Amino acid sequence: MSLPAYQSREQAYQAGIAVLAPYLDYSTLDSLSRVNKAFFGVFGGYLWSDPIKVISRTRTPYRKFPTIKFITRKHEESLSDLVQVLDFRPLLMLKDSGRFLGDFIPNERYFNCQYIFNHLTCFKNLKFVVVDGVQIWNNAYFYDESCPRYSTKPLLLSVSGSVLLDSSSVLEAEYLSNLMYLDISGTYHAAAAIASLAHYEFGNLRVLKMRNMRLTKLPRFVLALGLRLWSLDVSSNLLTDNDIDALILYCIKPAIRRPEPLPLPVSDAVFFDFPPGYQVHGDVQDEMPARRPDIATLFIQAMTSSQDAASNPMYSLTGLTQLYIANNKLTANGTRLLLGTTNRLQVLDLGAMLSNMDPSMYSTQHATVYHAHGPLLMPPSQLERIRVHHSFVTYVPTITLGSPTHYHTAYVEAAERFAVGYASDPNVSYDPLQNHRITHLVLTDIPTKSYGFLIEHLIALIRKVTKQFQDIEEVRSRCLASGHYRSPLLLSGLRLLRLEFINEDNRGAPSSSVSGDKDADTFLERSLGDFSFFGEEESSGGGKRKEKKGKGKGEEKERVLRDVVAEIKAFREQEVPRWPGRLQLVVPGV
Repeated sequence: MSLPAYQSREQAYQAGIAVLAPYLDYSTLDSLSRVNKAFFGVFGGYLWSDPIKVISRTRTPYRKFPTIKFITRKHEESLSDLVQVLDFRPLLMLKDSGRFLGDFIPNERYFNCQYIFNHLTCFKNLKFVVVDGVQIWNNAYFYDESCPRYSTKPLLLSVSGSVLLDSSSVLEAEYLSNLMYLDISGTYHAAAAIASLAHYEFGNLRVLKMRNMRLTKLPRFVLALGLRLWSLDVSSNLLTDNDIDALILYCIKPAIRRPEPLPLPVSDAVFFDFPPGYQVHGDVQDEMPARRPDIATLFIQAMTSSQDAASNPMYSLTGLTQLYIANNKLTANGTRLLLGTTNRLQVLDLGAMLSNMDPSMYSTQHATVYHAHGPLLMPPSQLERIRVHHSFVTYVPTITLGSPTHYHTAYVEAAERFAVGYASDPNVSYDPLQNHRITHLVLTDIPTKSYGFLIEHLIALIRKVTKQFQDIEEVRSRCLASGHYRSPLLLSGLRLLRLEFINEDNRGAPSSSVSGDKDADTFLERSLGDFSFFGEEESSGGGKRKEKKGKGKGEEKERVLRDVVAEIKAFREQEVPRWPGRLQLVVPGV
């Protein structure tokens, strides 16, 4: 047994004053860092670990930017040795605001990718580099001999949105071989640049983002990462179902085995995370880590706060647990295969997927159909956040003449007519009363108009989520009353429901125009509507569909398109009991 270890007086002193650092502003931190060497080691390190954030608050941020590596204090340790993060997004925001043009224009030659990458090795302890949106110019000073060079090994590199940057020319640098987080989304994506990525090897890579690069297939180095890769974002590309097959084969672990049922069923076991159960002696417990951050800012915070790399879940070989693959050429077959093969995914962004059924089955011709076709989640599913086409819940497909960015009113009735028959299937993709692990649900490509079927299913979803919350609160109150303080973690249920709508677009919708002129067709339609022998009903040329409700003799109710957004808002205003979670309605501008 090892003897207990105690901090020295100096270490305890520094740890005590370090508690104050997160609560102080920059001017106070700067003043405290000048007191003595001990204060400089604590407050100076906290202040200058991310120097771009500091100089962005000055009057001349772009003039100070090139001199970061040369600034020293009276203490032995230079400021450049304290730098761990170079995040240029604050300077980019100032440039876009136009407030510092007088300072930016004389120093523009320094604010580019060439100058930045040339000086990364000047910082001995640099770990995280974020250059999102910074472009490259030919008049840059690419090489500078005035600063010492170190064997810097950054863990994070993000160059998202640097359209003019050839990522292949950057990744060949030796000091980038130890990356854990790489984001090259939206960079130069010529065929030769994409092909060159196949020759790189990143033995330590865990998070990879390659959005908007016109990838027709996954690069070879992605599949070579195997189970080390736990977050992959390849949204807005040209990938197909074959790439899902490759990910399942190389980058996803076998599914978690469903636990054996208890001898006596427990009614509230579904509300807990990993409830206790019986296991055969010798079985290996395959535990899933908690959801890990894969956004640059949160990733940096998680890595800087972790002291022990051996116990850091960022290094765990779990295979893919977070996959973003929306806006590709996927079909419902591919997504159904993915969800039916693995239950290890914690975050999944699918977006809209093409239907694998013939459009004639939807009573439409020459149209494109997007439908999820009810993929069932493989139990025990680990999904916590999912973004998927709204038919995942509502059964209503999106029938359009192109991409699902707009919908056509002429196809709304056909889509809801198909959904009526599809909703009779007892197997439901997502039922809040059966799945308490999903906390964020985002439904995409929802039309703003409906004849009622879509509205009814969205409102029914909110009511089920309300019932889920009530059930969870009832279980929580029983746990507190029984005094079981060591009970498993109680699942929270759905906390965020986000509905993303699309606008109407009748420009490409089928029409029965006689003249080809919109004004002439409108005048003809009104003329036909005015012509009636008896004045008891409108002519069929009026374009309004009616259906009888049987409320009385001769009583009819007009069946018209309803505003989905307005109906949901009206329901939420009068909802009793009210769901306490967040409901977000995202309606694009016209």
